[in-house]
Amino acid sequence: MTSKGYLRALEILRDNPDIGLPSRFAELMWPDAPGWEKSIKVGRGATRGAGMPRAGGHLLGRMRKAGLIDWYYPDTRWSLRVFFLTKAGKEFLLTGVEKLRQCYLHATGQLCADIETGDHEVLLQGGP
Repeated sequence: MTSKGYLRALEILRDNPDIGLPSRFAELMWPDAPGWEKSIKVGRGATRGAGMPRAGGHLLGRMRKAGLIDWYYPDTRWSLRVFFLTKAGKEFLLTGVEKLRQCYLHATGQLCADIETGDHEVLLQGGP
């Protein structure tokens, strides 16, 4: 996973604090991924897209191991979690956005005064 991927994942968790499940995170992270159409065998039948929630859970686990996020279970239902960014995750989000902005400005020669912090999605997609 690249820095852009981690930035996107952190933004999703920051903007959607009530995700609750790795499957919902995966839907937001990779909405158009071909993995949603793949069928895999599960028990006695088959299901479509079952690998994507696993991928979402794997990415969440890697980010937790890296210290960027953490989670807790708010009640006795062990399936729903509350995900949150740690201090390191918040710093990575801020410095990552700033680094992307600097790379873009260096490449295009534009002034940074007209680019807001929230406009980095434009930078990730190749600029205005």
